Amino acid sequence: MGYVTIDNFNYLRYSGELQICKKDLPEDTRVNVIGKIKDEELILIYFISDEIKFKFKETEKWDLGTVHKYVSVSILL
Repeated sequence: MGYVTIDNFNYLRYSGELQICKKDLPEDTRVNVIGKIKDEELILIYFISDEIKFKFKETEKWDLGTVHKYVSVSILL
């Protein structure tokens, strides 16, 4: 939960779409993980909807075989 992903070219018409995972999903070769929301900020993803503006801020690197980024989420009111 909390992973930020982008669909790659193998996802055809969904290619390039950004996703915020609100639950754990199985690994999919059509999806690239580009970051993870910090654990202490995960609650904020439940406030994000189609009418809410938000932004990501890179905070630190982490490594699970590849380098990804933790991201901080800000809700813009």
